Amino acid sequence: MDSTARMRDLIAVAGRLITVIREETRLLESFQTNRLGSLQDEKRRLATAYVDLIHEMRREPEVLAAIDKAVRDELADILTQFNEAATANERALNAARTANEFVIRAIADAVAAQRPATGAYSRAGTVATPNRTTATPVSVALDARF
Repeated sequence: MDSTARMRDLIAVAGRLITVIREETRLLESFQTNRLGSLQDEKRRLATAYVDLIHEMRREPEVLAAIDKAVRDELADILTQFNEAATANERALNAARTANEFVIRAIADAVAAQRPATGAYSRAGTVATPNRTTATPVSVALDARF
């Protein structure tokens, strides 16, 4: 495959990956996390192809040197767009993770507040039995996919 064709492949893969990353960022920012799974296979496939092409380009710098200026400029532009999309995606992922951790902590705190103290000593020096009539059982289910 000639140098220009290899760079065009990189440009195409990066362009599609940018589209997927931007869609993932949009879904995260609009709290539509239930739709993220549909993007993951394509994102993984494109990211692998992207990394392979970048490594190939770094192993053979003469390939980049052999392409004409227009293709080199197009490649530079798409890589800039990729970096911007990846940075925005990272911010959205971190915000979603922080929000998720906050919710989980709030749930854990609420559950802990519902539990009576155990193992406390009574005035007589015996281990006190919690008052089971005031303790309300709490059921919690967490989705660990995020």
